[in-house]
Parts: sequence; C-alpha cells; structure tokens
Amino acid sequence: KRLLEISPTNIISRSMFKAIFIPAINSPISEQVLSKEGGLEHDSLRHEAEKFFSLATQEERLAISNQAVEQANEVLKQQNIDSSKVDSALMKSLSNQGSVEIMSLSLPDSSNNYMAVSMYCDRNGIAKKLPINERATSIARSCNHDMTVYGDVFIGRCHDDESLPWERVDFTLDDLNSDSTWIAEARRKNKGKPTSNFSTSGTIENILKQQSNTNKSVPIDSSATTIGNSSWSQTSDEIEWRVFLADFVKKTDIIVSIRSNRVKLSSRLSDSQGIWKNLESLSSLDSQLMQVEGAELWANIDVDSSTWTLGKDHQVGNVLCLSLCKQDSGVTWKHLLKKE
Repeated sequence: KRLLEISPTNIISRSMFKAIFIPAINSPISEQVLSKEGGLEHDSLRHEAEKFFSLATQEERLAISNQAVEQANEVLKQQNIDSSKVDSALMKSLSNQGSVEIMSLSLPDSSNNYMAVSMYCDRNGIAKKLPINERATSIARSCNHDMTVYGDVFIGRCHDDESLPWERVDFTLDDLNSDSTWIAEARRKNKGKPTSNFSTSGTIENILKQQSNTNKSVPIDSSATTIGNSSWSQTSDEIEWRVFLADFVKKTDIIVSIRSNRVKLSSRLSDSQGIWKNLESLSSLDSQLMQVEGAELWANIDVDSSTWTLGKDHQVGNVLCLSLCKQDSGVTWKHLLKKE
C-alpha cells in the first residue's frame, strides 16, 4: 500500500534528478525534474524550495515577523539569557532566517550507502495559517518524527559520502511505498533519538546560544577548546565552533560549505587569508579550513540541521559561529578535528 497518491514518471538525463512535490490539499503528488549542476553549494532543490516558500502576503510577512520575535523571546527565557547580551541587529534579523524548514528523514551512513532523504517545508507554515499536510505528516511519523507538517512540501535524496562528490539522486513516487527499505531503516535508526535536532527549526535557538556567554555548552577539555583563530565547545547534541575573523569581513564576503564530516571556508575577497583575525598567526586549522577539501571533523554531523551565522562579540569582534548538529546524539567528541 502506498502512503501517497502517484503521478506518471518520465525518463531523465544523468545531469538531472527527480524529487517529489506533495501538496497540502488533496491533489496528485508530482515528480519534479531538476538539474544536478549546482552541486551542494547551489543545490537546485533547495533553491526551488526557497523561491516557492518565500511567497507571502503583507499580512503573512507581519505574522512571520511577530512569530520570529516571540520564538526568540521564548528561547531567551528558557535559556535564562539576558536579552541585553544579544546583539540588537541579530534580534532584528530573526524574521529573515529563511523560508525553508529542512527535516532530515534519513541520515547518511555506511548502512544505507550514504543516502540521505530530507523533507523541505515552509518554515512559516503556522504563521501563514497553512493547512496540515496529512500525507507529508504521515511520512514524517513513519520515520519516527513526532511532528505535524503544514503546507506543501518537497522531498529529495542525495548521496553524501566524503570519499566522493556530493550528488543529488532520484527520489521517485516508488519511494513512497510504506514498505520501502529507506522508511524502515529511518524508523529503526530514529527510534528513541531527539529527532527535533534533525531539522533547521532550532536555528534561532542555536544562534541565540552562540551570541550569549551564558549558554549551557560545556567544553570537554578546557586546554583543547582553543585552536588557531577559533574555539569550540559541545553539548550532548551539538558542536558550537566560533571562528574569529577580521573586523571588515561581511557575511556576503564568505562562503561556508558544511558537509557530513568536513567544513570549508572560502572568501569572495581577493586575499582569502585576509579574512582571519590575525594574519601573522595563521594556524594549521585555518589552513585546513581554507584548503579545497576543507577541515575534517572528528565525527559526522547532520548537514541539514547544522547552521552558521556571522556576528559581533564585544570582546573579540567579528565571529563566524557554526552550530553543528551531531549525527550521533550523546556521543562526546574527543577533538574537534581528526588532524589536531
């Protein structure tokens, strides 16, 4: 028995891939054909989802903005964070955190040939008063995600193995069978795990934690938390990595590429190394980040649930804050990188 309705499929070239579009209303589900050429940094599925979900009326935009502020204030209250310690520009920008909520239904590992399946939803579905998507909700719950999905969604698959280039792979209507192998595996692997960490809904909370000196992240080894022009700490669920940059660097000057076990930092500026806080102390870590392959992390992370932002610290100035969601929650990292 299928979880969803189906539509006819078409043969496509190797430079293209298929993803699924599931409307909230009871109309047929369709296969979307998109290009692979953008790779990870310019993923066409995410780009299409962002365009689709960014549409909003003036009334909806106001509701979205108000919801973002309410969310932020609730997080501040829960974390016992003094709002005066949070950058006002950051608070003002919370309503512009993006239009797409990405839910990792199935994380990549060796048991599934490093195939990841993700659902792309409207981050502001409740504020827009969108209807419940019963079919998408059924899929999410079949993968042990206890949540309700609002509005239309996309579902896509990618091959994310560090030994090979990141690539989009077909996710078709046949993959919506309730007895599909990937659903059974996702249900088994996600059982008992905090699946709320497998989505980008924690972005605001992560950013606020990064901006506060009173967050609950505890370094595992105080003598090892400072590396080059950066520092890091961890909780049971995530890694917080703070990279110190030159004061003149803007968010539009840098490109951050986050893979399942690597982070790469590149710059649109002519002198890439000039982005570092202290040019004379460019460390091995900084060099790793700037290399083509990037810096290899100590363990794997959930890419779709990991985020970054550029902000100001009153003591050190410009800070690139990366919040990396651990793929294996509860595992303590001995180091940040494999090559420390």
